[in-house]
Amino acid sequence: MRQGWFFKIFLAIVFIILVSVRCLHLTADAPLSFPNGWRSYETFTDEAAKAYQSRNYALFGKWNTSAQDQYQIWKTLSPVWVYPLMLWFKAFGVSYTTLRIFSIVWFVIGLLLILLLWRTSILKNAGVYAVLFFNFNFFLFIYSRLGLMETMLNTFLLLSVCLLAFSFKQKWFFPLSLLAFLSAYFIKQNALLMAPVFIAGYFLTFGNPVQKKFWLNKANWASVLIAILSISMLYYLWHQPAYRLFTIMNIRHGYGLPPDTSRTGLVIRTDFIRDSISYHLSLIGLWQTYFAFDPVVSALALVEIICIIYFWFRHKKQENVELLLLVWLLCFRFFLAESSARVERFWLPQVPAMLLLAGAGLSRIAQLLDKKSARLKIILVSMVILLSFAWNFYFWLKWFSHPRYELISAGKKLEQALGDKPAVVIGKWAGPLLFPSKHQYYYVKNIFNRKPQQLNSFGINYILFGEAPLLVRYKFELEQDSYQISFQQAFPKTFAEKKLITEVPFYEGKLLLYQVSF
Repeated sequence: MRQGWFFKIFLAIVFIILVSVRCLHLTADAPLSFPNGWRSYETFTDEAAKAYQSRNYALFGKWNTSAQDQYQIWKTLSPVWVYPLMLWFKAFGVSYTTLRIFSIVWFVIGLLLILLLWRTSILKNAGVYAVLFFNFNFFLFIYSRLGLMETMLNTFLLLSVCLLAFSFKQKWFFPLSLLAFLSAYFIKQNALLMAPVFIAGYFLTFGNPVQKKFWLNKANWASVLIAILSISMLYYLWHQPAYRLFTIMNIRHGYGLPPDTSRTGLVIRTDFIRDSISYHLSLIGLWQTYFAFDPVVSALALVEIICIIYFWFRHKKQENVELLLLVWLLCFRFFLAESSARVERFWLPQVPAMLLLAGAGLSRIAQLLDKKSARLKIILVSMVILLSFAWNFYFWLKWFSHPRYELISAGKKLEQALGDKPAVVIGKWAGPLLFPSKHQYYYVKNIFNRKPQQLNSFGINYILFGEAPLLVRYKFELEQDSYQISFQQAFPKTFAEKKLITEVPFYEGKLLLYQVSF
């Protein structure tokens, strides 16, 4: 008994240390690239963008500080993200520190849900192994300390699957799992890719529709009612112009299609889809979208998948949770195989399923070895955990030993140049650099705020141009600044008379702050 408590206390200390490490260099920039070789770009730009409306409300009392501001996408598509973040900013202030702690809190909740999910499993210590893998994973480490939606999304996906697992014993948990899943959708729309998990979970929970007891279950009817109301709500939202436009934009972005500035809608590009499927089935594609997230853990997950399929065909009893995790992983891999976007955060929702399956796989191997040699089990389990740790620790140490604070330092230089008087700034890097300040900034990109009358209504008195060569994926991006193009076309005379205020070095490039007057 005492040994069991000592083991639990030891694990708790390890978990606290692993979580606390996320608070070190909390305001440091993200790494320039990830282990799969993909360039990290959104980790620099998207924190300010996704928190834009929450920040505005916390600082200025309005979601958008101008009635003409079209950048209202996240309050429309992601209210479950925007509203809690706004309350968080109200309570703790607007800064990169508070924004990133917000994500860390959701990460910790996710860890607790993993332990809860495997608590009654016959696969001993599967939850402990999965939590260790979660803490180790370099991708999750970086994103859990960034103010982006992915960590909160993963936590709600874990919550929905956790409730779904509970419904196998108490069916009233199933309608609650649907509500959690709907909440995940209103954090980020790619949660919808997990819909097959709940279709499978529905029949695993309530059984065969041919049986009479299937239709007599009140929890079943409550679940059907929630599903009908949810689908009706989405149908209604789809017929709202702004929601439909933003949704189509989101789909195009997620599948790597170019922005549709003509607003003609969603056009299927079979050439994109064909090339994407070919890439994802190639060795480099499998490495970049699966194995590079952690070769040890991904291999363990494959072992568990093989076991699940084997037991299925042999009609051997297994836990329904494992089937749900398998469907979860396959859903994201299937639907994202058509995407030409090479963006690591699009693949993050598959990682919880992969790590949970790996935890189950390691537990299964440990149980088999325990019957033969307890010492061999301890050695093998320790080696697997250490190998996973070593893989992720290498990339963590590489980042940790040379942290860069250029977002913060460049932002402070920009604030000094602007002075104490409130300014209104536009520019690609205005948002990321001025996010913690009291200055206003607007987004001028894609279909947002490109018209002269919109730009004129913002009261712009500064423009920030220039690029950071290290933070672009493709060279042509250096020549296509939507902010500069839009402003120059709208106000050629004002643009020609702009006054240079300061130059700010930023990631091997130079940002130029100009003052403009109308």
